Amino acid sequence: MDEKYTTLEGIIKENGNENMFLIKGDISGIQEFIFNVQSKGASKSLKGKSAYINFLTLIIVHKIIDELKISLKNIIYIGGGNFYLIVPKSFEKTLKDIRLSILKSLNLEFSGDIYLAMDWVEVENGNITTYWKNINDKVRDKGLKKWSELFDDKNKSLDFYKDFFIIGNIAEEKNICPNCHSTFKPKNEKESEEKEVCESCKNFESLGASIRNAKYLKISKFKDENESMYKILDYFITFSKNELQRGDSNDKVYIFNSEEKENNLYFPIYSPVKVDENNKEQPKDFTDLANDSVGAKKLGVLKLDVDNLGTHFENKELKELINTSQMFKKFFEGKLNELALLEEFKDYIYIIYSGGDDTFILGSYDKILLFSQKVKNEFDKFFNDSKYTFSAGILIIDDKQNVKSFSKKVEEYLEKSKDRKDKNGNKVKNGVTIFGETFSWEEYEKLLKLKETIVTIANEDSRAVLSKIMDSTKGFMSAISSDRYKEKSKKIWRLSYYLRNVTNSKVEVEKLIEIYEDLALNRENKYYVNRAIIPLATRLAEFETRREKVDGRE
Repeated sequence: MDEKYTTLEGIIKENGNENMFLIKGDISGIQEFIFNVQSKGASKSLKGKSAYINFLTLIIVHKIIDELKISLKNIIYIGGGNFYLIVPKSFEKTLKDIRLSILKSLNLEFSGDIYLAMDWVEVENGNITTYWKNINDKVRDKGLKKWSELFDDKNKSLDFYKDFFIIGNIAEEKNICPNCHSTFKPKNEKESEEKEVCESCKNFESLGASIRNAKYLKISKFKDENESMYKILDYFITFSKNELQRGDSNDKVYIFNSEEKENNLYFPIYSPVKVDENNKEQPKDFTDLANDSVGAKKLGVLKLDVDNLGTHFENKELKELINTSQMFKKFFEGKLNELALLEEFKDYIYIIYSGGDDTFILGSYDKILLFSQKVKNEFDKFFNDSKYTFSAGILIIDDKQNVKSFSKKVEEYLEKSKDRKDKNGNKVKNGVTIFGETFSWEEYEKLLKLKETIVTIANEDSRAVLSKIMDSTKGFMSAISSDRYKEKSKKIWRLSYYLRNVTNSKVEVEKLIEIYEDLALNRENKYYVNRAIIPLATRLAEFETRREKVDGRE
């Protein structure tokens, strides 16, 4: 980090002592755009769509930097569909022209589904906190008046209205894309009969495939006929395993997930693959991931989000803001990718997007359960500060479930986690919701441990023991409902007697009783116990001990 660019005074001095603008850009419509796909074959396009949004954000920033002819050091933050820049105030007219140009391109490309809310506030020497709040408020208001910039353009013609409200020639666009449901004109009769996906979906599938083994990314204003390129706005991007050379002085080459700070670009490029009948690598689809699960052939969905994100940027100097932003970026776009590449996860976990503080992951359900706990543990180590927490929602679903449906449902679970309260009724967030029940992360760890113990008992004895363990829920609830410690202990003793007589797995049942005691007696009073913990642990154990067959094999 260039120290001259870590204070407002330093940036103003480096830009000729000119008054400056703090710019924020926020791309909206991201989730609707990414998840507007059918479940069949969705894994091919989801990665490409997510990548497109990441690279679109990067391209927008480069466009601003290039057209204003300022340094990349003026970038404060890029990630998760957001960016912050500081630029000289004298460029205001150019900024308006750039914004208008971008919005016209986005409207033409996405028919109004993807919008850039971008605005700026003037900053002076001093603390940046006030300006930070003002620009966030201003951009939020801008998002409530989407596309108003286009209608405010005094130079718009009648053609603008035709372009903005165009619905296409339905007579010619007789194909409906089976993936995104848009209409398009087939190139030939064969394509029409075969119900091919539209050109946009093909491009997203191709983009996702190109990223998978890439090491380098080049952004250029010029098209190189010798390279496979993707166009975003008026820029071209190229991916390669091998080092890419700059063809022009304004070209920018990035290295994915590198230790080189200046050229590093954090991005979860990897996705699980399979080898098809032609001996070619293809991304695993939802059915593949579900079939890789232990026991029940289910798909797991994980969505997580940092709690109270805005408060982490309050009352901070510019250097602190940059450092905090980079910490979130490094964890959710860098560290998370490292975790997904661990041997125990890399063939089962699919990071759809992970930007800034917001993450969406699919995978084999049993790996998603473990991965969520792994992410939580690594997050706590990375930040090493109890004020940084995140909440999550987890779904376990059939692989044929509608993408829009499960993305909406897991969002509801996430919001339920963010509404978690402690035993005194205070909202504390910092939880995880699964099967509609919300747990603290400490409880969730106990839930997984309890599930493992029950699985071992079922494997050593029989699955018939699961219903008997489920019956123990009544005794457990009675124990934790007691206010007096002596009464709780007495009920736990009775429950222990019952459990010792339902299975021949003596060693494991003692572990089970120990967990029951820990939860019910809660000696250190660390956490509030959700009564659903035993039935949910038993249900997960039932999933894991199923003997479902895939292609005739268990």
